[in-house]
Amino acid sequence: MSSYSPHFISLTLIIEGKDKTFLFRPYDHEIHYGQLKSICKNVRTVLREAEFVPQIAQALSKDVLCAPYVLCDASNVAAFVNLRLRKHHENGNGVLISCDCLRVREDLHAKGVGFAISKAVMRVVNATFWHHQAERRKVSLLAVTDINNTAMGHIARKLGWSSHEVMHLWPTPAMVWDAKHRNIPLLDALHMSQFITAEASALFKQWVKITSDEILSTMQILRQRGASYQRPLYFDVESAECAGAFLNHDLATEELRSVWRLDRDGEVRGLLFVRARIIEKTQPCKHSLISACVIDVEGAESCVFFAATRLHLSFFHIVFDDPIRSEHLSRSRLLSQAPSEPFVIYRYDLTSGECSAS
Repeated sequence: MSSYSPHFISLTLIIEGKDKTFLFRPYDHEIHYGQLKSICKNVRTVLREAEFVPQIAQALSKDVLCAPYVLCDASNVAAFVNLRLRKHHENGNGVLISCDCLRVREDLHAKGVGFAISKAVMRVVNATFWHHQAERRKVSLLAVTDINNTAMGHIARKLGWSSHEVMHLWPTPAMVWDAKHRNIPLLDALHMSQFITAEASALFKQWVKITSDEILSTMQILRQRGASYQRPLYFDVESAECAGAFLNHDLATEELRSVWRLDRDGEVRGLLFVRARIIEKTQPCKHSLISACVIDVEGAESCVFFAATRLHLSFFHIVFDDPIRSEHLSRSRLLSQAPSEPFVIYRYDLTSGECSAS
């Protein structure tokens, strides 16, 4: 993590009526990996994929833009969490850090451990980036979770984190994994060709590739028409002002990144951020990933046909931002053939002079 130095925080929790001391400390792959694998057994991830944290743990520990931590009781790992900072998150508007891969040992579920870790994360971030606050730069934390994760929602509300619009990952990861395992292109595996409407077929041809200089103006237009939370690929871009970094990042060429705009009847109707390959070792998702901001169902349907036909992607996920909601997906004969995974993003903006979360 940029400007990062390791922090050790002692925490006391009341477990089954007794005070128990934990140490929140940086993850050491040689020391902690075996126990990390153990606590990750049978975990349901946000994306309901096979557990990925042990697979990327070593890469996280070596990535200078990541800071994995463990919570230990005595010498045993009780929980794991990772803090992630992208280079293009550091811009004139502030610093954005995502908190991901939270895993808690099974015997400590529902005992306040998640809340304690969230507080510790906030203290670490404050201690690391206090100088940005002195420079009046905003420091923010993000966390993404399943919309049905009531425990995380309770923790977020208790700590003062705000929630943003629900986003939808389409189709579910299990369906993409199944198609890939059978080596059958996604649309064929889902038997969806018969549900491609004439309008969607016509619209998919109207997507045009744009440059980084055109992204900001396109996003502003879409926001005026109801789009409210455009973040390419979950939270890889902090704001519209730095959205061009999606194309300018060092990985852009290697990952075949591109940005596309949908024009219809002389008006902007949609925006797509595409990563045809995902090669980063710290990313759990290995399929092509598309972040879509469209303002109607027809535009959402055209995204699917566009990805499969124009981009020639066999296996992919699409993240639909607001204003596309569950009811819109259910009204589409095409999109309703496969379920989506709804999830919510929580955000916390640190304030100047704040040194801990109490």
